[in-house]
Amino acid sequence: MVSHKNHRGRKKTDHDLEKLYNEIFKSLVFDITPEGSRLREFGLSKICDRRTVCPTGYHGIGDPAAFKRWYQIDTFHKRLIFGDDIPEEKLTEECLKDFSEFQSKSLFIQPSARPFCKKVKALVGEILGEFDLHEFSLWCGFGKKAARNLPRAKSYIDVRVEHLNGTEDQLALFNYVRSEDIHLLRATRKGIKTFERVNTVQIETVPKSHKAVRVIGLDSTVGGFLSKGLGNYIRHRVEAGTPINLAIQQDRHKQWAAKGSADGQSATIDMSKASDSFTMQHLVEFLPESWQEVLRIVRMDAWSHGATQTGGTLSSLMLMGSGHTFPLQTLLFWALAKVTCNELSLRGLVSVYGDDIILPNRAAEPFMAFARSLGFTVNSDKSFWSSCHCHVVKFRESCGGDYYRGFDVRPYQPECQMKKVPKTQYIAECHKLLNGLQERWHPTEIPRTVDYILECLNGVCTVSFGPNTEPETACVRISLLDWVSPTFPINVPRVKDGITTFKALRIDGRRRRNNGRAPYWDWLRRSNGMRFKGYHRPGKDSGPALSRVGSVFGSEMVRGRKIRYKWVDTPGAK
Repeated sequence: MVSHKNHRGRKKTDHDLEKLYNEIFKSLVFDITPEGSRLREFGLSKICDRRTVCPTGYHGIGDPAAFKRWYQIDTFHKRLIFGDDIPEEKLTEECLKDFSEFQSKSLFIQPSARPFCKKVKALVGEILGEFDLHEFSLWCGFGKKAARNLPRAKSYIDVRVEHLNGTEDQLALFNYVRSEDIHLLRATRKGIKTFERVNTVQIETVPKSHKAVRVIGLDSTVGGFLSKGLGNYIRHRVEAGTPINLAIQQDRHKQWAAKGSADGQSATIDMSKASDSFTMQHLVEFLPESWQEVLRIVRMDAWSHGATQTGGTLSSLMLMGSGHTFPLQTLLFWALAKVTCNELSLRGLVSVYGDDIILPNRAAEPFMAFARSLGFTVNSDKSFWSSCHCHVVKFRESCGGDYYRGFDVRPYQPECQMKKVPKTQYIAECHKLLNGLQERWHPTEIPRTVDYILECLNGVCTVSFGPNTEPETACVRISLLDWVSPTFPINVPRVKDGITTFKALRIDGRRRRNNGRAPYWDWLRRSNGMRFKGYHRPGKDSGPALSRVGSVFGSEMVRGRKIRYKWVDTPGAK
C-alpha cells in the first residue's frame, strides 16, 4: 500500500488523496486523444497542482464526454481542505467581518423598482392569504438539529423541553400553541425546568470550500419550534397556490436544466448570499401585514458569536439554518421571476427551489437587473443563459445537477479535511470516495482509481461489500463486484434462511432512545400529519388573529391553576 503512517500509527490522508487525484487524472485524460496531446502541451508538472490543473479552454470542447473528463479534473479538489490552505480561523474571522459589514449597511431600493414591488406583494398575498394562528399552531414542532446552547449530540426532544430559551414574544406565542395542543401541554407541563431569556441569534460558521466558510444561525429552542411551524405553513400555502412542489422540485430542476442545456430555451440563475440578502425592508415591501407581525416575532433583531458574545444588529429577515428560510425565499424569488415574465409578456417555465431559479432565457437579464435594483447579488459564476459568455452557452447548473448539451456532466467532489485520522475514519473515507466515484463514473472508465482505493482498504482491513442502500461510509457498494475481481480476500453479503447478513462500518453515535411524553407527542404529530395537508385557507373566524393572543408571559392558566416558571437571564439580556 502506498499510504504511510505517522509516529502515532495514524493514517495521513493528504498523501493518499493526492495520489488518488493523479490516478483519476491519468485514467481519464493521459491516454486519451486529443486530450492527451493537449495535456503534454500544458505540461505534466501541473498534475501536482491541486487547484489549477486544466487549461481554461476546456469549456470550448464540443464533446460532452470530453467536457465531463476535464470538468471532473478541474473541480475534484474544490471542497477538499489541505493543511497548506488558508487556516480556518482566518477564514472565520474574514467571514464574520463581512457578515457584520453586510448587516450594518443600509439597503437602498431603487425608485424604478417600486411599481414592481407592489405587484410582487399582490402576488405573494394572493398565495399566502391571511395569516391564521390556529392553522399555524398545527404545523409547529421541534427540530432535530442543533439549537442555541444545544449541540446536535443532545438535540433530543425531551432535552429541548427541559431548558427552553427565546424572546418574550416567542415564549408568549409558544404558550398559545401549547394551549391548542393537549399532548404538547402534557409533554411540557412537568418537563420544563427553566426558561432562558435570549435576545440574539447565535451565529456559527461551517466550511463551504477550501477558501470560504459560510454563516448559519442557531435559533433559540422556542424560536426553532415556531420557525419550523412557519416554514411548514408557508410551504403548504406555496404548494397549494403555485406549481411548486418542494418534495420533488429538486429532481424537476435537474430535468429542466438538462433540457435547457440542449435547446437553450431556459436559463438557470443562482443568487449569492440569498437568505442574508432579504432584509426587514423587503418584509414590508413583499409580505402582507398579517404575516409581517409573526415574522417579527420569530426572528431576532441582533446576532452574537462565540463565548465573548460579540455581535451586532441583525438586519437580515432570515438566516440559513432557520426553518422558515427555505420555503419563504423560494416563494419570494418565484414571485420576483413571475412578475418579471409578466411584465415582458413571456410565457414559459418559471420555477424556483431555494435560490436556484429557472426562467425563460429572454427573461434572464431583465430578472437579474430587477434583482440588483432590490439589493440582491447574482452569482455570475453559477448563472447561465444563452446570451452570456460563448463558451458556456450549452451549460446549465441547478440543484446539484450540471448539464452540457443535454448530458449529465456532474463531477464527483469529495468533502474532507486533510488531517491525521484514526483507522476507522480512514476506512470510512475510502468507502465514501469509492462509492461517490461509482455514482459519477463507470468502474471501467477509472480502473486505476478503483484498484488503488481497493488496495488502500485491503492494507488496513478486509474489504466489505454490502447492499447499495447502506450509507456511503459503511461499506463498498455490491454493484462494484460486477466489474472488478479483487485478488485478495473480501467480505460479501451472505443469505441464509432468507436473511441477508453482511459486515459494515458504523460511525454514527446517535443511538439514544427515550419513551417519555415529548417524543410521544412528536410521534402523534407526525402520524397525524396527513390531515393537516387538507387544511388550507380557513374562514375569517376559524382561528384567532395574532394580536388577540392573551398569553401571560412567564406563566399560564391550566385548569384554573396558575403555573409559574423559573427565569434565567443570560449575560447581556435585557
